[in-house]
Amino acid sequence: MLRLLNFILPIWLAMAAGPAQAQMPPNVGPGELARLPEYCPVTQSFAEGGFPSGPLPSQQPWIARMGPGFWAVHHYCWALINASRAEAPGVGRAAREHLLHRAIDDVNYVLRNSPADFVLAPELLLRNGDYYEKLGLPVQAMESFELSRRAKPDYWPAYTRLAALQARLGKRDAAIQVLDEGLAILPDHPELSAAKAALSRRGSAARPAVNRQATNATVK
Repeated sequence: MLRLLNFILPIWLAMAAGPAQAQMPPNVGPGELARLPEYCPVTQSFAEGGFPSGPLPSQQPWIARMGPGFWAVHHYCWALINASRAEAPGVGRAAREHLLHRAIDDVNYVLRNSPADFVLAPELLLRNGDYYEKLGLPVQAMESFELSRRAKPDYWPAYTRLAALQARLGKRDAAIQVLDEGLAILPDHPELSAAKAALSRRGSAARPAVNRQATNATVK
C-alpha cells in the first residue's frame, strides 16, 4: 500500500495543479525498471552521463540501432511505467486516465523528436492505440493501429490489434479484411491466420441453424 501511495500521491498533486509538464515518473523502483525494455536503463533520465557530453559506451549500440531517436526514447520508457501503473490494483478511474494520457503524451514526444523512419515508430503507434482503447476512445485507437501498420506494413501486431478492435465494435467483415491485407503481405503468418480463423468460427457460430425440415420441404 505504501508503495502504491508513493506514486499515486504525486499524480493527484499534479492533477490538482493543472496540466503538468512532461516529467519522469516518480519513485521508479528496481522491479519497474527490470520490466522495461533492455535499452531503458541506459537512456537519459535513467543513466548518468551521455548526451550532451557524448554517448556512454553502454549507449553506443542502441544509438547504432535507433539513430538520433535514441535521445528521445526515454519518454517511451516513462510511458511504459505510467501505463503499467494505470493498471495497478487500487488506482482510481481519474488517476488511471491521467496516467494513460501521460503515457500517450510521452509516446507522442518520441514520435515528434525522432526521424519519420524511426525503428520504434510502429511499436510506439501500436502502444498509443492500446492506451486510447483503454481510455474508451476506439476511433483514436483505430487511427493509431492504422498508422502503425502503415509505418511498417509487415508489422503483424498492428493488423491483429486493429482487427480485434473492429470485431469488438461489431465490424467483423472489416476485421477479416484487415487480416486478409496482413496475410497478403505475410502469407500463412501464424498469428494472422489464427486471428482470421477465430473470427470465421465466431461468424459461423453466430449464423442461425439451418431448418432441415423446411429445407427438405422446399426441395420437394
